[in-house]
Amino acid sequence: MLGAPPSPPVSANATDPGRIRRAADAPRNYQIELAKRAIESNIIAVADTGSGKTMVAVILLKHMVVQARNEAKKTGGKRKMAFFVVDRVPLVTQQYEYIHNNSDIALKELCGSMGVDSYSNSEWGQIFEEHEAIVLTGQILYNILQHAFWKIEDCCLIIFDECHHAVGDHNYRLIMREFYEAAEKDQRPKIFGMTASPPKNKGPREFEASYHEKTLHSTIVAAPHDEIIKYVKLPEERCVRYVYAEGERERLKEESERDCANILLFCRLQENQSVMSTPLRNYEIAVEDLGPWGAKVLWEYSCNAMQQDSSVAKEDRNATINNAAVIVQDKLPKLKPCKNLSNVSPKIRALVDVLREYTNPNFCGIVFVQRRVFAHVLCHFIEECNQEFGQSFGLEHLKPVVLTGHVGKNDYLKFKMQLREQKRILQNFRKGDFNLLIATDVAEEGLDIRRCNLVIRFDVNLTLISFIQARGRARDMASDYVILQDASDHRDTLTKFKREEQQMRDWCNGLIGDRISRVVGGEDPDEDNDNDYEDMGLIQELAGIETVCIDPETGARLTFTSAIGLLSQYCDSLPSDIYTQGLKPKYQPIASEPGEQVYQVTLPPNAPASVFVSDALSTIVLARRSAAFKACKELHRLGVLTNRWLPFRKSSAVEDREANSANSGTEATAESATREYPVVEPKFWDHKIILTSDSNANQVRDQERTLHLSITVLEPWLYQVDGQEPSAGPSVLQSHRKLALLTKETLPQFDPIELFSETTSYRVEMKVMERKVELAYGQVQDLEQFTQKLFYHVHRKDVDVGSLNSGMRFLVAPLRWDASLSKDDTRDTQYLLEQAIDWADVTRATTPEYGTAIENSDLTWDRLQDLLLFEPTAKQRFYYPVALRKDLTPLSPIPVIHDICREKDHQGKPFSTMFQFDIRDLDQPIIQVTRVERSTNMLQTVKKQKAAQKKSAAQFLIPEHCMASPIAASVLHSAKWMVSVLTRLDGLLMASEFKHRFGLHSIQTQLILEALTASNKCYAMNFQRLEHLGDTFLKLMVTVDLFIRFPLLDEGSLTRKCSDRVNNQRLLRHSRSHQLGQYLIQGEIENTHFSQSHPRPPQKISNKTMADLIESTLGAAFLSGGLEAAFETAMVLLDPLDGIQNWADFATAYENLTSCPNDLHSPCNTPRSRQNASDLSNYENIEESLGYRFKDRLLLKQALTHASWSNTGIVGETGGSCYQRLEFLGDALLGMLVTDYCVKRYPNCGPGILHKTKTASVNFKTLGVLSITSGFHRHIIHFSPELGGNICSTVQQLQDAYEAAVTKKKKKKVSSIQPTQTAIPFSRSVSQRLIDAIDLAQTIPVVGPIPEQLEGEFWVHFDIPKVLGDVFESILGAIYIDSGWDYAVLQRHFDERIKPFLEKHISDNTLTSDPLTTFTQTIQAAGCQNAKIYSYNEGKLPKHIKEALPQPQLSQEPRRQGQDPNSVDQTAVLVIHDKLAGTAMAENTEKAKKILARDTVEILRNQLFWLDDYCTCPKRLKITLQLQQTLKSTSPPEDMLIPTF
Repeated sequence: MLGAPPSPPVSANATDPGRIRRAADAPRNYQIELAKRAIESNIIAVADTGSGKTMVAVILLKHMVVQARNEAKKTGGKRKMAFFVVDRVPLVTQQYEYIHNNSDIALKELCGSMGVDSYSNSEWGQIFEEHEAIVLTGQILYNILQHAFWKIEDCCLIIFDECHHAVGDHNYRLIMREFYEAAEKDQRPKIFGMTASPPKNKGPREFEASYHEKTLHSTIVAAPHDEIIKYVKLPEERCVRYVYAEGERERLKEESERDCANILLFCRLQENQSVMSTPLRNYEIAVEDLGPWGAKVLWEYSCNAMQQDSSVAKEDRNATINNAAVIVQDKLPKLKPCKNLSNVSPKIRALVDVLREYTNPNFCGIVFVQRRVFAHVLCHFIEECNQEFGQSFGLEHLKPVVLTGHVGKNDYLKFKMQLREQKRILQNFRKGDFNLLIATDVAEEGLDIRRCNLVIRFDVNLTLISFIQARGRARDMASDYVILQDASDHRDTLTKFKREEQQMRDWCNGLIGDRISRVVGGEDPDEDNDNDYEDMGLIQELAGIETVCIDPETGARLTFTSAIGLLSQYCDSLPSDIYTQGLKPKYQPIASEPGEQVYQVTLPPNAPASVFVSDALSTIVLARRSAAFKACKELHRLGVLTNRWLPFRKSSAVEDREANSANSGTEATAESATREYPVVEPKFWDHKIILTSDSNANQVRDQERTLHLSITVLEPWLYQVDGQEPSAGPSVLQSHRKLALLTKETLPQFDPIELFSETTSYRVEMKVMERKVELAYGQVQDLEQFTQKLFYHVHRKDVDVGSLNSGMRFLVAPLRWDASLSKDDTRDTQYLLEQAIDWADVTRATTPEYGTAIENSDLTWDRLQDLLLFEPTAKQRFYYPVALRKDLTPLSPIPVIHDICREKDHQGKPFSTMFQFDIRDLDQPIIQVTRVERSTNMLQTVKKQKAAQKKSAAQFLIPEHCMASPIAASVLHSAKWMVSVLTRLDGLLMASEFKHRFGLHSIQTQLILEALTASNKCYAMNFQRLEHLGDTFLKLMVTVDLFIRFPLLDEGSLTRKCSDRVNNQRLLRHSRSHQLGQYLIQGEIENTHFSQSHPRPPQKISNKTMADLIESTLGAAFLSGGLEAAFETAMVLLDPLDGIQNWADFATAYENLTSCPNDLHSPCNTPRSRQNASDLSNYENIEESLGYRFKDRLLLKQALTHASWSNTGIVGETGGSCYQRLEFLGDALLGMLVTDYCVKRYPNCGPGILHKTKTASVNFKTLGVLSITSGFHRHIIHFSPELGGNICSTVQQLQDAYEAAVTKKKKKKVSSIQPTQTAIPFSRSVSQRLIDAIDLAQTIPVVGPIPEQLEGEFWVHFDIPKVLGDVFESILGAIYIDSGWDYAVLQRHFDERIKPFLEKHISDNTLTSDPLTTFTQTIQAAGCQNAKIYSYNEGKLPKHIKEALPQPQLSQEPRRQGQDPNSVDQTAVLVIHDKLAGTAMAENTEKAKKILARDTVEILRNQLFWLDDYCTCPKRLKITLQLQQTLKSTSPPEDMLIPTF
């Protein structure tokens, strides 16, 4: 079955760029025949350009996709994929549109600009799951198969467009050779190739393409030529010869050689001619091919390009280019095209003559050139001639435009054209905005280009394939194909190509049946491939040499052919900065003799391995491949290449992490996801106070008349009032009663518990009596009733605190005012029972009456002040007496009252008029009272807003109409804080049990409690500061372990491994395995918290909180016992580290490694150990600045060596390690030091302040200033003139700030650093440049101490190189190693050198507001909870928004020294409720995000309703309504800001 017929033709203007490309007619006979043959077997369809080969491919594609669907449905297996493979990127979109418009296939287009190189395995899996066919470039398909994202056995069809490219090492041929031929024959996909000109076999003179058939395992089938010419009109072909005047060629050649020699002489470039080699070579060619005018224009292009070349120092660029430009300007001053064309080449004159022949208003033509720069020169020539000479010149009908490719090696002129620009030009060419395309071979084949009536080959050096492909563009009914050829070239090029074409056609059409029999039926091409004479010698040479390495886990393969590209890709992934250009493998010959080439490849200094030597092979290419192959194998073994032979990226780490989670049985869930966890009570309360039931009371009285209980005294102390400690120090609270807590077992001794009221801070001391007391049965019963009644009064309702029958956790007893007890009290128990406990208060609570009437005897202040009063009509509204007002009686007028109460409306009237009952004693005094507030949580510092005073509350009571509660006022007053104490006691018991369960005895219980307390508003403490500290420690521990365990890994690989081990999924898994959720303390204090009969319901805990419990515990351990205690805790809660039992073992492990020089993983074999150890005596100054003397100065040298130093090319100076690994270690160490400092400096601050302070303390600008003030900047070893210049600039900014602070005048100081000192002249030899680099560093000024007048972060707006901060961190890492991994040495260094700087310049009061933080706060205050700023390349950016954005463009911002002027801007994207709300661009992502954040905040503050176009949050809708009402009721000024912001 051929599949469904094509869609009916659509009428569309051929010049409309937006037209839908569909098949114009029903399939032609030869198309149907080709499709049938393709369905039957693998074929290569040969037909002229424009004959409809793509239509055949679509028919075949639809048939194979339907077949794959049915097969997958039938077997239930994986659906096979079809691939339409093209050679060039612009063809991807073109062929995708054609197939999409002519089929219902689920289709996908892929090209490099879509970022496919960084796709993860899951992303590839999603693509294959959602699509049936993919249009893509050959290189992408090769990469997919090489890295085993898809296997060739799972392909049903591969279509090769323009398959004549399948020669040599082209990816078409590699796909067939490395993957197709490796598959079992019955599992291979169908192959369909398309071309207008199959490649000829090498060797025989007559045309034959059998090797092409063997390469693609297909049979060539040509469409009948007589059929094709019915639909495709071939152009008239002619050759136009141009003639040089006698001696003209020789004269031009001599002049060009003389000009080039003068340029070199004037520019003094004899020692480094490579700087200008390519421009000079192009200049020589241009003089002959284009003439003097064309050569001058090309030279101007070269000068402009050199000015932008960031690989050449700015001053050298100016000197070189200016001198070089003078040569040409002096020779050709103000040269313009002559109307008689005397200053252009005969070749251009011939081109002009041909173009003048075609004045048809519908003219459309193409001029093919070989060099991109020539295309631009010719376009410039036509435009300038038309401008200068107008209509009389004869080219006014031409509207030229240039079309070139977007990929090119060594394109120093930067004439690479982006894909978007290519599309725009072709669209405008089709519309007629341009009618002459001056193009390179990118326009020869495949592209959908408007039918042309003239095609010109400007350069004659072409092949039969390019001849046919270019001619195919001349498809107009009356078209010409012109070749320009030098008259002195006696070859008949046109006749030669026509003859070869006829031979090709004859071979394709001749004896088809015999060739099918020979290729398919007789000699199996699979077997015969080994006899291909192209590969035979190579196969014999590589016999016995490993050329393929397959990963056993994924099936991904490394081959000789792919090794070089993969090694370059790995080196590109190594950590680098703008000063480190060209981190690439360097290939150098070791032995170079005919037939025996040996090469070595040297990797950048931050790679884990350095040099690899090839086998001795016959060619340079093979030798380089051999060296690269060995390097890739070793990198894979070391773990820096994934199991798919790819460098690790962030997505790879995430993928591995998810895979590990899946393998461990833990689902990978979002951090905000929650799960219910059981809530357990402290096991201490399992020991309950129990007496037998009443039925056995007589037995109890006979056998167990007493009960031994433990007593804990709760004594409150006033600690702070309004945040200040009382002048006399902490004192006992006079208005509070001490309470006793009686328990079955003795409570552990805990530190005092801190409580908070609105203005006061208490500390309740818990005195645990060492001896138990013996209570009689009746006393225990009395205490049971007292406890139950006390809790009723506290909560105003019955609370289930248990009973003596079911069991009670505790009993509460009031102590006498004068009771004085200590935990080691030696007095007997009789005293404790009779003298300390206030049994009168206990007995009063056992009476059945709810209260007692106020007697006259009670109307004294001594008696009244401790009564708890209430009115019989409101039994749950209690009052404390404030005063006994003997000056007032029931007949007295009510005084003036300012508070809201029931008396306020009756002011001035007698008290008696308020009540509707008789008052017997009209002379009795009035009691002034205050209402008892409900119990509040005293464990939090931020109180809830106090409830408004109710109107029914009283301020005055009449004694005969109120009653006294059986609970004393002072007891209830104390019981208020007792509830919070009991809640905290529960937490302390849980923390104590946590300690004992995991054996964490070195951690303070109070810190364990803090580590287990969730971050909510119920408690003054929470685990956030400890989590912050623990996270930093965990990073340090893992960093140190990785640094020692993997001495060969680069910083990027170490960072990836660290991120993989320090991630919330791993912590969550450990937290769940230890069941830490049962220990978490969160939520409100419940009224029924002490219930015995009802178990507490499970609590919901987020995954993030569960993971944080591990880190907070580590933080508690660090504060309790430093690194050792934290490490001990980590080994209990996390996976143990192999060979490491305590923190000191890290030093031992490092020493063991360094003592084994023969071990491949030993630091002795790291690049650092191979550095030149000479010239280490000039580090005394830096050691003096550090206050530390190095035992191994090689460590200090490494800490100061920038990665650019590897580019020197000097023997003995390459292969040395840079500071990146030490920076990795130093970053973690500094983070630990600073976090510890911040936590101790701000012990009561929230995580926001801690995070901001730490960020401000360790960012690269702060560290850069510290580096300069310490003098490190003068000792950095680098090979980057731009870095030297930027360091000088930073030093100057500091000096200016110093002067401005001292003089109080911000006038600009004239720089004392001359520009000539910021660069190393390229005119000097490389050896001399090394000396210059050292001399330059010594000329950088020393910066003195920071003046006292400079405070705060005065450097935040400075432009400081990140290198300075990196060096500061790497030196800390070097000190730590050199000191024998002694953290105390580093702590002393921090305390003496860094801490004073941070204390002076960075505090919570001086922190500079971060734009992103301000954005988040502002937009949330505006009511929106669904807004975020993404980077363009961020994986979480919604797909529909990314597709709507333009591709990143070349940056328009001025660049700093060392930055690529052709780099693209990074884009930040504001998304609000999945809507695109704004973008900003800058040179890097961080800067772009900050710009967008600032701009958005400005808009939010000045445009009241801008947010309403995007946000639908309920809070925002409410704010908008309020704003609208405000605007209606008032006339606000025009500059009114949103008040809620």
